[in-house]
Amino acid sequence: MKELNGGTKVPGGFYFHKGNWEITVVQGEKGVLPGNDETTWVRIPTLAMLAGAPVMGGLFVVFLPFLGFAMLFNHLGKKAATGLRRAADEVGAAVGPDYQPGMATFAGRKKAKKDAKAAEDAKKAEGDETKKDAE
Repeated sequence: MKELNGGTKVPGGFYFHKGNWEITVVQGEKGVLPGNDETTWVRIPTLAMLAGAPVMGGLFVVFLPFLGFAMLFNHLGKKAATGLRRAADEVGAAVGPDYQPGMATFAGRKKAKKDAKAAEDAKKAEGDETKKDAE
């Protein structure tokens, strides 16, 4: 099958676009294919189109219910995934630690408390010495 680019002058008939499965009709004896140089078309013989149209219609009728069920299950799956994601976020927020921006969580709090207590004790000892000197 010969591939033709968009904008090409062609004889009338049926032409198939491979990229988006579009069929266009060029009416009259001659016409121009829609699209630009990057668009490719393939000519479909008229007899093939006459035989293929009922087959394509029949396939559409047969597979339409399956398409409906597929769309329904897709919708329900997305709803379930959204609900599960929200539930996981809630559980994670309840179980996980509170996030406080700018707070260091593993920065040695025990050591800082110990150092603060030692400094406080040193001040008390210094204050006691000052009182003894005053007496």
